[in-house]
Amino acid sequence: MSIYTKTGDDGLTRRMDGKRVRKSDPFLEMEGALDELNSHLGLCVAEARRLSEEKANAKSGFDDLIESLQVIQRQLFGLGAILGGLGAATGKTAITPQTIEQMEYWIDSTEANLPKLRHFILPDGGELSTRLHVARTVARRAERDIVRFADTGGDVPPIALAYINRLGDLLFVTARLAGTKLGLKDQEL
Repeated sequence: MSIYTKTGDDGLTRRMDGKRVRKSDPFLEMEGALDELNSHLGLCVAEARRLSEEKANAKSGFDDLIESLQVIQRQLFGLGAILGGLGAATGKTAITPQTIEQMEYWIDSTEANLPKLRHFILPDGGELSTRLHVARTVARRAERDIVRFADTGGDVPPIALAYINRLGDLLFVTARLAGTKLGLKDQEL
């Protein structure tokens, strides 16, 4: 099977549900942002892996982060399936109320290990931290795209909005934690 089909040469493409739409369709903007987010998370995993290998003789603390980010990458496929009208995902890609509770637990437990935030901060704190901040901003754009899709009549279950909203929060505290683990302080405004 060839990677190119030439069926998109006219500016149209086929959604997961089989419907052909313009490539500027709000659904595709939303799906594209989720795909981009997943790619940024892959870069975060690669950098966390590099740091873990670099600090192999010392406990780096990035193994849990790598595992968590890979869970989120799989869940983003589940989110895409839900938003694409393919039904609820199962197994490793499932997004359930328990998924949201797990994310809130991660946020709370991460935040408990960070200095109290008193000011806005700059996206800084080393390459991993900054990559996580970039992923956070892409997650926020994806959230806006999901809302825009809903505003144009798309079916967006409440759990999808809750998931992407918590993900932005989780990536923010995770970015701060990554910098802290490297001995770097938040750069306050």
